[in-house]
Amino acid sequence: MAAFVAFMFSQTMLGMFFVMLGVLVFFWSITRVVASINARLPTAEEADAFELKELIAQERNAATTPIELSEELTQDIRLIAQSGSKIEAIKHVKRLTGAGLKECKDFVDALT
Repeated sequence: MAAFVAFMFSQTMLGMFFVMLGVLVFFWSITRVVASINARLPTAEEADAFELKELIAQERNAATTPIELSEELTQDIRLIAQSGSKIEAIKHVKRLTGAGLKECKDFVDALT
């Protein structure tokens, strides 16, 4: 009987060893996957540089694209500018078009 208990105990310990080994291999593989994903992600500096390049490109596009609004919006902006709120009119054009500040100011100046 003692030999049987010893045999079962050794089998149980062996089984637990393999279960723990499986768990360790699983977590090791997860860390490898996470490491490979992190290696492909840009660093904070690279992401900031990319975002800055995007903003510069958007400003250049805004500077070269003429502002075109519907006649109704143009009339509303003209009324706002003529009522003495030229800055509000410029803000409104910028909000509507996403154009640069200089282009919005030039647009409002051309309306008044």
